Amino acid sequence: MLQPKGVRAGPVTLHPFLGLAQTFSDNTFATKKDRKSDTVTTIAPGLQAYYPFLDQHFALVDYRAAQRFNYRFSQNNALSQEALGRLSLSFPVGLKVNFQGGHTEGFDARGSEEDYNCRIRQPGIPIFYLDRRNILVPEQELKSDFER
Repeated sequence: MLQPKGVRAGPVTLHPFLGLAQTFSDNTFATKKDRKSDTVTTIAPGLQAYYPFLDQHFALVDYRAAQRFNYRFSQNNALSQEALGRLSLSFPVGLKVNFQGGHTEGFDARGSEEDYNCRIRQPGIPIFYLDRRNILVPEQELKSDFER
């Protein structure tokens, strides 16, 4: 499998990327009557920075944007931007701690998010996580937002 090498900038590896998409919709406004068709071009550049440190840990920052251009209905042109970050710490005793968060703005604006988890992996020891209240709980007691 081919692994991208990226661009080295000191200890940081940069991964620039670009996406391009062309789509067609025969019902741009999702209506039952008076359907209108349009072609949409999306250009999506981005940059990811990866910084490994102390042999086992890393920080990752990711930025991406998507500009949508509508051929017939330019009033529907839209820009979305997304920034994500992750800090991953892995200790020899089996303790792994991950911090991640992100922010999205634009036509798919979900706002900000953050996620913290702490995972202990040792034979015979259950897996524990820090929940949203920063309380250490066993994996089987941790409920997702969909289960609450």
